[in-house]
Parts: sequence; structure tokens; C-alpha cells
Amino acid sequence: MTNFKTSRKNYIIKKRLEERQAKGLPSIPETNFNEYQTERKLGLEWLTPTKKTFRFRAIDGFPWNLQLDFVKHKLHPDPKDPIPFEIDFEIDGVKWHKKPSKEEWKNELKNSHGLRVIHIPEEITAKVHWAYLDEKLPAAITSNEMTIYIAG
Repeated sequence: MTNFKTSRKNYIIKKRLEERQAKGLPSIPETNFNEYQTERKLGLEWLTPTKKTFRFRAIDGFPWNLQLDFVKHKLHPDPKDPIPFEIDFEIDGVKWHKKPSKEEWKNELKNSHGLRVIHIPEEITAKVHWAYLDEKLPAAITSNEMTIYIAG
């Protein structure tokens, strides 16, 4: 049985998130991660507030427009390349981070365009977990793996 304080707290959090989404504001975890990456001078571009999408063409030729959260630009991008990024940092909600297969097709599509994907669970973006992110993120950035899930 759920205790009243916990269920009330979860209800309030859910309502605040819904209000932010209705106003078109970025999520609190994304806002926290932006603060983190800015303080650490990671030089990432935050694309969420602009709602800009990028066209990824699947093997069968079908185009998919995908929104990216945070990106690291390629050092020397090809001007003809529609995806001038090296790494996509995705801030995942708890229900998606625990089920990577739900996002697997997006990862494969991004990877096929040379875009590496690093998934960060939203609970790590809380300021109390920044030391953990400081420990895990550098290895993820320098890894040769195309898709990485930082454990939550």
C-alpha cells in the first residue's frame, strides 16, 4: 500500500511536469543537465528549447525527423552532412531508460549516420548526483561504442 505522502508528492511532481510541457518548457532534468554541462564547459548545444528536428534517412530510404536533446558538434563537419554532430546526449525518463529496446530503433538510425548516443537517466541529473556523472561521463564520451547507457 502506498503511503499518502508519497502518492501526493508523486501527484504534485507529475502535475508540475505536465504544466511545463503544456507551456512548451523543457523538462527539469534537461534544465539541470544544461546547468551541469555549462558549469563544466562541455560545449554542448541544447536543442530541446528550439524543438528543432533533424532528418535521418533509414536504410529503406524512409526519412525520420528526430529531435535531439544535447549535441556535441563534429570538429570538422562536412558542409553537405545534414547531421553535423558527433554525439547526442539523451536525457531519459525513468520508464524509457529501464527499457532500452523501446528506443533501440532510434539509436540504430542515429548510429547509421555516425551519430553516437549517450543515454543519461533523469534521476542522475539531480545536483546531488553530479559527482557520479563526473565519474561516468568522460569515459562515455571517449568510448568507441555507438550507444551507451549510463546506469541510474
